Parts: sequence; structure tokens; C-alpha cells
Amino acid sequence: MSTPSPSVLSGLGRFDHTPEELKYVIPKVEWVTAIQNRAKMKIWAIAFGRNAKLHLSEKAIPDKETRIAAWSAALHTGASKGKFHKMTHDLDKLEHKGFEGPELFKKIKNEYGKEQTIETQEEKEKFCTLKRREDEELIDASDRMDGQILSCKKAGYVPPEPEKKEVLENLMTDDEFKGVVTAAALAQIIISAIEQKAAETEGRPVSPEDEDSKFDYDNLSYALLQKIACNVGLMQKLRAIRRRKVKGRGRGRQPREDREVANSTQDRKLQQPRSRSQSRQPESRSESSSGKAPRYKEYGYTLPHRDEDDKCPAVGATYKECGEKDHFASICLNKKKDRKKGGKGGKGQKKGF
Repeated sequence: MSTPSPSVLSGLGRFDHTPEELKYVIPKVEWVTAIQNRAKMKIWAIAFGRNAKLHLSEKAIPDKETRIAAWSAALHTGASKGKFHKMTHDLDKLEHKGFEGPELFKKIKNEYGKEQTIETQEEKEKFCTLKRREDEELIDASDRMDGQILSCKKAGYVPPEPEKKEVLENLMTDDEFKGVVTAAALAQIIISAIEQKAAETEGRPVSPEDEDSKFDYDNLSYALLQKIACNVGLMQKLRAIRRRKVKGRGRGRQPREDREVANSTQDRKLQQPRSRSQSRQPESRSESSSGKAPRYKEYGYTLPHRDEDDKCPAVGATYKECGEKDHFASICLNKKKDRKKGGKGGKGQKKGF
């Protein structure tokens, strides 16, 4: 093994030596930056390659053995700084296979590049094909989408705004989407109004676009759309939790608010307002014979009786006390007055017609 020149060894650190004999001395590699994961390989490799041309070239290190050791030390240092243990393990395997120097760097860069392309494509497909799970709330689906976006970024793929909005739309039902768009339109109108007010206060001219305050969904940011969707999803989740709590009460005491609603509903059924056509019933025999109760204005009583087919004794009969037809003696106003006086309208008196 040839001995490195004194100019190369100036300021160098010792590397890979035994107590008996120094094998070789390599330059320090403080210039090497850290690499944390495979997704960073492409950018890291560009910077590493440029520095390697300066610090690891044949001109900088004439001795071949020292140069090979310097390449290995530089690559291991980058992985060690970034705590990228997989790269350290892969470098050891490649060196065991005989790769060294620039070839070692090229090999691991290509291997990681291929794996990265496959991983990026897989994460991208997972993101684009996200679907709502069964019985999943919108807010939970949105959180799961955020997790997939993070996985895409780690794999080297940053989803664009239109794609993120499209995926979020696919996670919503039609009703949810309408609610989110409506809320987004209101939010944009409010924001435009605030901007107009600020412009007027500062004396800046207001553009025609600001005056119109038109809602443009295409220009709506994903961040705002997601925030509104999360709020809508949160309200859904709270309602679902409340429904489960109410359902879980079983046959116990009915909640106060539910009892009030039930009672008010029952009251409405018992006291339904009469329509104008129902309140004006004609006082005719045909009306009485049809089974409907005629109304007597002077007495204020309604006669409940059967129709002619059932041979109701009130039909066609005239009550002698007042001369009115089609009603029982028990509801005659004159008869009631007699009862109060203790006269003919006594309790045991026979009804007459």
C-alpha cells in the first residue's frame, strides 16, 4: 500500500487502525450532511456528489486505499448523522459484495431511487383511492386523510391542492358536500366583507371583484375547505354520540326534553285547529243524518247521535219545551234552567221529544 503524500495528510484524523500498525489515514468528513430516510436520497445525493468531487477526488486523495476508505467513511457518516440505520446496514452488505468508492455511492443511490419510485407510487395510489369506511364520521375520515398526506410527503410526493380537494370531496356524502360548500361560501363572503371594510378604513380603492364578493369554489384553499369539513364532521359526531346515549337509556325514565316534545305532539293531535270549511257546518237535516253533529248557536251544544239507518229517536223529533228539532231533552237550555230550580227537569224525569 502506498503512503499518502504529506499535503494530503495535513490535518487528517486517524481511521481504522490497530494498536500495532496504522493502516491508513483518511481526511475528516465534516462536510457530509445527514440523511434521515430514503425519501431524502435524491436531494442528499446531489449535494454529496458535488462535495465528493472536491474532497474525495483522486487529486485530493492520490492514494487509492485511502480514497476508498474516505468514500466509505463519508457515506457511513451521512447515515450515522441522520440515524438512518437501514442505510448503514445496506452499505455494509454492498461493501461485502465488493462495491467500493464511487461505485458504492452510485449503487446505493440507484437502489434507493428505484425503491423510492415504487414507494412513492404506492403512497400516491393509496391517497387518490381513499374511501369512506362504513359508519365512519367525516371528521375521522379527514384525520385519516391527513395521515396519508404525511405518508406521501415522507415518500417524496407532495399532493397538489386540487388533488387534495378532490379526495376530500370524495369522502363526503352529497348532503355533507352541500353543507360544506354553503358554509364555505358564507365564510368567503364574510372574509370579503372584512377586506372591503379594511380597504375603506385605510383609504385604499376597492376593486370590482371585492364589491361583488362572488363565491369562487375553485380558488377556495384546501386548508379552509378542510377546516369547514372538520367542523361539519364534528357536529355530526356529537349528534351521533347523543343519539347513542339516548338510545342506551333503554326503557328507563324518558328525558325531560323528549317528554315535552311528546306531550306537545299529543296536544296538537287532540286540539287540531279547525279549518274554515269545518267550522261552518249547515244546520240541516241532511247534515244530521250523515252522522255529523249539528251546532245550535243559541244553546252552544253539539248533538251527538246516530244516523237515520240506526233509527236514532232524535232525528225529526221536536222537543216540546223549545220547539227545536233533532236534539235530546237533556241538552235543552230551558230544561237545564228547570233543573236548577228543582222543577220539571229533575234527575229522575223522563226524557221527552
